[in-house]
Amino acid sequence: MLARNYMVEKFVVELADSLSYIRSIDGFLVKLGTIVVSLEDECREISNCDPAVLLENILMHEKLSRYLSRFSCYIDDIVDSINSDPRHKVLRKYTDVLRSVLERIKCVESTEIEKTTPPALWVKEYKEQTRQVKPIHRPVLRFKLNINTESILTMILLASIILYIISLIIYLPK
Repeated sequence: MLARNYMVEKFVVELADSLSYIRSIDGFLVKLGTIVVSLEDECREISNCDPAVLLENILMHEKLSRYLSRFSCYIDDIVDSINSDPRHKVLRKYTDVLRSVLERIKCVESTEIEKTTPPALWVKEYKEQTRQVKPIHRPVLRFKLNINTESILTMILLASIILYIISLIIYLPK
């Protein structure tokens, strides 16, 4: 009995610390999944230990009611996520416990809770690799010619001087 109370208190503190910064249903379920795995491991060593009962005792603890009140507004979303996401498969046998606890806690609507599951890290990395990279455009130097009488005469004069110098070089007697 003493060991069970110690386990409950230990996981209440751990869950309260995590729920102070967790802002998504997915984050809540991931943390809850790690606690359930730890409970199952510890119950293997103790006789007459039921992880479902311990989980209910943990979730019903008064220290967690403030944190869980944000999630009690999304019971259906939580259950749907547990049943559809393979990452939360360990929680599937505890959905009844989770649902009954969340239904007992008063819902306090929170706008900071994210309902959607963020994509996995490998999905983000894949999208970054396949994203079209825009080519770097090198600046093109463009000469803007002001075509007026003075510039035309200057170009003709320069061209004639260059042609005169070339003809002198070619036809000069050697």
